[in-house]
Amino acid sequence: MRLKDKVAIITGAGLGMGRAASVLFAREGARVLIFDMNEKAARETESIIKTEGGKCAIFVGDVSKEADVKAIITMTNSGYSAFKLASHRPKARIFVFTENRSLLTTLSLVWGVTGYYYDKYESTDQTISDLKEFLKNNHLVKTDDLVINIASMPLKERGRTNMLKLSYIQ
Repeated sequence: MRLKDKVAIITGAGLGMGRAASVLFAREGARVLIFDMNEKAARETESIIKTEGGKCAIFVGDVSKEADVKAIITMTNSGYSAFKLASHRPKARIFVFTENRSLLTTLSLVWGVTGYYYDKYESTDQTISDLKEFLKNNHLVKTDDLVINIASMPLKERGRTNMLKLSYIQ
């Protein structure tokens, strides 16, 4: 039980990878907060975890609305993160950064998405800081705005999205 006495907050925990992560974390001893917009799917995940003896709670809602988030910031190689985020029609603006120049044209056609070229990809914290600074310098966000940062960890491997971080613009 590597996660005994830990709490895991999993967004999109009702289905797919979010459900799989929630069940796995619970099996490892974590108490899991199942966060999803789909209550039925969230309840199904809850049932799986509780049937196996795990502990969890549900929060149904859209994190971008509940937290009054002004922007969602993500990096992508394929565009999948942008398409998936846009499909939820969040109230917050979606800013997508990629080193794939040919993808920028496609991103411009996706609802609510603004794409930018970015190819530095240093540490996760440095990259998030760079992206927030870029958006602030271009008057797309302002000081004290709350934003959601979505990325893969470790960032340099450019894998699937597995990290969500709330942060303020400094």
